Amino acid sequence: MNIIRFLSQDPTDDVMKVLGCLRRMNFALHDLTVTPGGGGRFRVRLEYEPDGILSADTFVARVATFHGIESVAASVVGREEATLVAAPACGMAATARGAARGG
Repeated sequence: MNIIRFLSQDPTDDVMKVLGCLRRMNFALHDLTVTPGGGGRFRVRLEYEPDGILSADTFVARVATFHGIESVAASVVGREEATLVAAPACGMAATARGAARGG
């Protein structure tokens, strides 16, 4: 099971963007949780399963570039966690730190 977590100031908009990406990549959603995170932000957590054609890393990297999404972290149950630093609003690519792989 793959997990992605991030912070959002506008979860109704940001979660829809992430779910749209999940659908376009043909990944299966297993769980979605949105909880208050303090400072006007919300914590969003999604559990999903990649379809095997596209990687979970690709999904996480795409989400990290979405405007308004911060502090993206991804993990695979039973594996080392990978943390992505969300790109600034100017659209720069996200940088990965860690080595979680979907599988």
